[in-house]
Amino acid sequence: MRTLRRLGFMVVALGVVLVTTASAATVVNFAAYVPTKHIVMQDVLIPFFNDVEKETNGSITFKLHAGGSLASGKGSLAAVRDGLAEGALLVDLYTPKELAAIGMISGLAMLGKDPRVMSAASNEMILLSCPECLKSYQRHSVTPLALYATSAYKLMCREPVKSIEDIKGRKIRAVGPYGIWAKELGAVPVRINSAEGYEALERGQLDCLVGSLAWLKSYSYWDVVKHVVDFPLGTYHAAAFFNLRTDVWEGLSKEEKKVIIDRIPAMIARAANLYLELDESIKKTGTAEHGLQFADPDPKLVEMMKTHQQKEIKRVAAQGDKRKVKNAEEIVNTYLEKVKKWEKIVAETGGDEAKFTEALRQEIFSKIQY
Repeated sequence: MRTLRRLGFMVVALGVVLVTTASAATVVNFAAYVPTKHIVMQDVLIPFFNDVEKETNGSITFKLHAGGSLASGKGSLAAVRDGLAEGALLVDLYTPKELAAIGMISGLAMLGKDPRVMSAASNEMILLSCPECLKSYQRHSVTPLALYATSAYKLMCREPVKSIEDIKGRKIRAVGPYGIWAKELGAVPVRINSAEGYEALERGQLDCLVGSLAWLKSYSYWDVVKHVVDFPLGTYHAAAFFNLRTDVWEGLSKEEKKVIIDRIPAMIARAANLYLELDESIKKTGTAEHGLQFADPDPKLVEMMKTHQQKEIKRVAAQGDKRKVKNAEEIVNTYLEKVKKWEKIVAETGGDEAKFTEALRQEIFSKIQY
């Protein structure tokens, strides 16, 4: 009888332990306004989630809510802040007032050429060298942990653009700093959603668009766009693609945090190289199967771009002051230094992803206090 009672007690006790362990697991509902087929979701973030779950023996699990099913791009910051999600893909362009300091980093879009350089510079700047940038997130109870950059945007048109004069009067889908650039060239900037671009191009409501080569495939633009000016017009380099609500991050054990931090450098490096690989694939497929033509830029466009970039640096600093960002000019100058630093490092790594990953680890993530 005593044995049965003792056995019963042990079963109950074991049940309590199991329940306690299960309840201690951290479930991260992650909101992404882009679909799961987006390359950063499919080939970077989802494998990262799986890896973290495996290495923590399930003490951290992720539930991905993609395609805007939990929160839109504009609503993602509030979703994390208000507890609807534990993490989200955050793009400052949707919430410029709330993330004004981050907007200074992304506002320097037209300086970008290489996603490796720009993603590394943005991570080092925002995570280690810009208190105002961190505060932008922290005010909304967000702890940023990793950012990525796209490959360089290009000018893609229905008809050939052989000279800078050919751009004048053309209707170009160009938003933010690209709209300013288009207007300076005498073009007509048009603000429409990238998903609406196909129909606008088909109907002649658009002549060109500024965007990623990946859009040629993802939005089927290559059915209506036939000419690409093969010249970098900048990158978007402030996509916080992995972050956690601050109370969730602080609630993790030191060991759990280490599992996450240790895997972030490889994730950032893979995202950058995926964009470069995708660009090359799009070029080959687009040329062979869709009749795309890639042309070198007019030398006048190259010179104009150099002048315009200097104007953009001043504009972004002034905009930061206007939005009451502390030390706006210092933020711009420090970021420019980070870009130069990582241009050198990326050149030294020679396209070796493992070496680039290790550089990210040593220069940035080994210095993060957790």
